[in-house]
Amino acid sequence: RRVYGFGLNNVGQLGGSTQEDQSLLPKRVPALDGKKVEYCTCTQGQVLAVTSSGGLIQWGMPEMAQSLSSDQVADTLRGGTTSGGGSRPGDGSLEPKELSSLGKQRVDRIESGRRHFCVIVKGTY
Repeated sequence: RRVYGFGLNNVGQLGGSTQEDQSLLPKRVPALDGKKVEYCTCTQGQVLAVTSSGGLIQWGMPEMAQSLSSDQVADTLRGGTTSGGGSRPGDGSLEPKELSSLGKQRVDRIESGRRHFCVIVKGTY
């Protein structure tokens, strides 16, 4: 499978190495070749891709990447409690990168809204 993106690209949401304003023609996301992407979900400025092994790959808007890379996400999904809503400093990525914040859990399904995601996981809690 190959993943393509087109449209607005002001924060790198097309997954390439540039932030050109837009692409009206589909552009392949070569960083995902061989990753066995099952499906993608998009927000206003970010894309998450779910792989056949339940992995999660992210690119786009920096503010969203900070919250997704937080250790609090993994702790909460394991049934822990966290205080506050902050996240560790981080940065977005023009190139897709795998997220490790879910630990050994596999993503079964993910849906998105304008600036949020909802994740259903399987695996070790």
